[in-house]
Amino acid sequence: MHARRAAVRLVGQLGVVLCAVAITTAVSQAQIPREEFAARRAALGALAGDGAIIVLGSAEPLNDYEGFSQSPHLRYLTGWDEPNGALLVIRNGGVQREMLFIAERNASQEVWTGPRPSLPDAERMSGIAARDISEFVRTCDSVL
Repeated sequence: MHARRAAVRLVGQLGVVLCAVAITTAVSQAQIPREEFAARRAALGALAGDGAIIVLGSAEPLNDYEGFSQSPHLRYLTGWDEPNGALLVIRNGGVQREMLFIAERNASQEVWTGPRPSLPDAERMSGIAARDISEFVRTCDSVL
């Protein structure tokens, strides 16, 4: 009887694992490729013409019990889903440059928020040159 219960429990656990694998596979296949985000930014730049486009992301919630929700505009153009980010698109003579500004990592805050992507991580994930958000105003001032 004990062996039968153990077998039933094992089959149940195996079913849970298989469901988790199926869900993970479905989610990973549903990811939007970087090329799609790049095409969206290129279309926006072409539509806007020469000049600068600034897209601000959502700020970190003030209270730790509040959930974070990224600005749909930043998420649509970049896929970036971390707080305190911004996108700068500069178009001049048909040549488009893009910069993603993100918050610098803070080890003491990451104890509570979890690990955040570094600048190289952000570049690899988004395909956009990444800079620290502290440079955002100075960079905007220099191009506007």
